[in-house]
Amino acid sequence: MMNKKIIGVMALAIMMFVGVCPAFAETSSTATQSVTVKVNPTVAITVNSPLDFGALDADGSSNTLTTTVTSTSNVAIDVWTKAADFTYTGTETGDFLALTDFTYGTSSTPFTTDYAKCLTMVKAPKKSSTSSTLDLTITAPVGTSAGKYDTSVTYTAVQKDAAKPA
Repeated sequence: MMNKKIIGVMALAIMMFVGVCPAFAETSSTATQSVTVKVNPTVAITVNSPLDFGALDADGSSNTLTTTVTSTSNVAIDVWTKAADFTYTGTETGDFLALTDFTYGTSSTPFTTDYAKCLTMVKAPKKSSTSSTLDLTITAPVGTSAGKYDTSVTYTAVQKDAAKPA
């Protein structure tokens, strides 16, 4: 019985000594911490604006301007475009400019009021931005009414191969 008391007292003394004297605790001048972060996909573009095509003669004349689409996305993107119908300011009542007279790209695709893909697979920039250009052309057919015509063009970027914007 005495042996049990001695062993118990010794065990208690050892625990107290280790707890009171942290000199036996493991220490280091270097520590390592694990860090994790998730970067979300970002889809972002800008365009140069406004575009002023100037004055055109109504004899089939046209003017082409280049717009620059700049991506600051961190993923590859596709760019879709659409245009609003022209608004006319003037006093004539004849033929008016239509969206079919307003085209984009090397294949002269007419704008519509519904989205169409105009740039595909624009690569994600490396720590800056990347730009693509798109030619826009307006043609004034013979007999187009004199006056001022306005429209707005919308560009919407989506992640590469995503569905068409609504």
